[in-house]
Amino acid sequence: MVTLPYHITINQVGSQTPIAFHTETSPETDDPENASITMQQLIDEYAPEFSQDAKGSLYKPLLHGNLQTAYTALNFDNVHLVHFHRHMLHYQDGGVGALDIAVSPDAFHKEVDHSYIPETQQPFPEPFDQFYSYVQPDHPSLSSDDEKPMMIILHGVTGGSWASYGRPLILEMMSKYGFECCVLNNRGCNYSKITTPQLYNGGWTNDVRYMVTELRDMYPNRKFYMVGFSLGATILVNYLGEEGDKSDIECAVALGNPWDMVHSTFFVNHTFVGSRIYAPTVAKNLAKISQNHLGVLIRDKRLKPIYETKLFNFKNFEEFDDQLTAPMFGYNTANEYYRDASSVNRLMGVRTPILALNSMDDPVIGADFLPEKEIILNPYILLLETSIGGHVAWFSDAYGNRWYTKPIGKYLNAFHTQITMKGLKPDLSNISLPINNSKPVKTTYNL
Repeated sequence: MVTLPYHITINQVGSQTPIAFHTETSPETDDPENASITMQQLIDEYAPEFSQDAKGSLYKPLLHGNLQTAYTALNFDNVHLVHFHRHMLHYQDGGVGALDIAVSPDAFHKEVDHSYIPETQQPFPEPFDQFYSYVQPDHPSLSSDDEKPMMIILHGVTGGSWASYGRPLILEMMSKYGFECCVLNNRGCNYSKITTPQLYNGGWTNDVRYMVTELRDMYPNRKFYMVGFSLGATILVNYLGEEGDKSDIECAVALGNPWDMVHSTFFVNHTFVGSRIYAPTVAKNLAKISQNHLGVLIRDKRLKPIYETKLFNFKNFEEFDDQLTAPMFGYNTANEYYRDASSVNRLMGVRTPILALNSMDDPVIGADFLPEKEIILNPYILLLETSIGGHVAWFSDAYGNRWYTKPIGKYLNAFHTQITMKGLKPDLSNISLPINNSKPVKTTYNL
């Protein structure tokens, strides 16, 4: 059979002895209450779009990764509209974070003082003031049905809760499966203001850890699921690798993860399109975020001259990271930061089921350095290699719909209903887990 350029094919990479989830008693019986199921079997039954050798179709005009990726630059602000209540987090280092909790349009307009603006923050600009509102810490929307599962999204390098790759998934999980959804905005992203001269990086897991702890205090009985995109996927895997078997996340999905940041940076800097478009664009976007917070960032006297003279002169994001991100977080160079913060370093410590998606035609991070051997050794991780899709693109039509939205929804809902809520636990009796030689990221607070 001829495979057309816009046809997507799945290749699964995972352990030859996958973990089976079953009740803690009598897993061998025929009692349906003692059902046993692996991640692969769950996919085959409930999300067959992700099965081995499964095929699908993407948007026909976007025939390869560069076209798919370039399409992400289009404006999709008028589709997949989501309303958010913004809850401010107060981190232990004095910084603040913005947690955006998705709500229905009715809930957004009901019982909210839209004039309320936290002291450290600013009004939302038009037209986003129609979709975002700050809420007081005791607002009723922050104490919604504690029995509902919650999907937590970690966004890409300069994104936020309004990113077009996340909103379709939020709508899918809320409308079809009854999930609550929230997005943790990285410091300074998505119209949030910072209070300390620090932004974020791919190894900065402290804010995620604080957010999960706060959500657990707010919702003692809720089951948490996590989805990360691009840099957010790196943070997700780093976080879950550091947490190990103490993780409070039931399962996770990582899309477009640059597993090895040294190699992915080298890749994008040495391709024609990458070196001329992708790497400079990311640097420019990082500079814009920094410019939005210049008054606070220049409090760091070491970096003040760079902010004032070089901010928009970086040729690529590696130069930005070398001059600003690395010293901001105590690294000597960008490569030292990349080596330490690459999530492949924490892969062996993961003890939470992770479904990872990477496209083999990703023009931003490449596909030659996917950690297949490491993933095969850790049965908690299943990698789906898609034949096409670009970098966190996978467009299925011209209107911003993404191919992954429906199967991820099916998968997360199936994991919740068929594994989590039935009390199934991983059976490790015949499983050989990898030696966990991983160490926390250098900047991680004491665990």
